[in-house]
Amino acid sequence: MIKERSSEISRLHSLLNKQGFSSCLVYGKSNTGKSSLVHSVIKDNSAAKIYLSIESESKEIVLRYIRRKCSEAFPN
Repeated sequence: MIKERSSEISRLHSLLNKQGFSSCLVYGKSNTGKSSLVHSVIKDNSAAKIYLSIESESKEIVLRYIRRKCSEAFPN
């Protein structure tokens, strides 16, 4: 599946390596390869990373989880 996503991989690499990069959100339907895509891009990249996999349908729960994880990783 990763071979078919070369444009997405290139775009993510470009974002991670861009001066002043802050964050990126990858979202989409279940079982479309988002996790594999992200793992393939971040495994060899030196940028600071947080990887979250959230299995909730509730936007409020997802946002609460993201806020908590970001505050843990970046306490300042």
